[in-house]
Amino acid sequence: MTSPRPRPAGTPLGLFAYAAARRPSALTIVVGCSALSAGIEAVQFVMNAGRVVDVGDVIFNTVGGLVGCCWPPGLGW
Repeated sequence: MTSPRPRPAGTPLGLFAYAAARRPSALTIVVGCSALSAGIEAVQFVMNAGRVVDVGDVIFNTVGGLVGCCWPPGLGW
């Protein structure tokens, strides 16, 4: 069962990756968020633990990672 409103979980991951990286690159962070999200979906598919595998989750988390790593530093939360 998918949630009624998708939540881009990649945004905090993108912010953390940007803050933790020595030389942050938007491309590297977005690819990493995408790979992590796809990996989680693959594990859900393989385990078949009652979770629905949805490509929309990967897309939303990737966009969230992009938003997180490109967040303007002066805006805050």
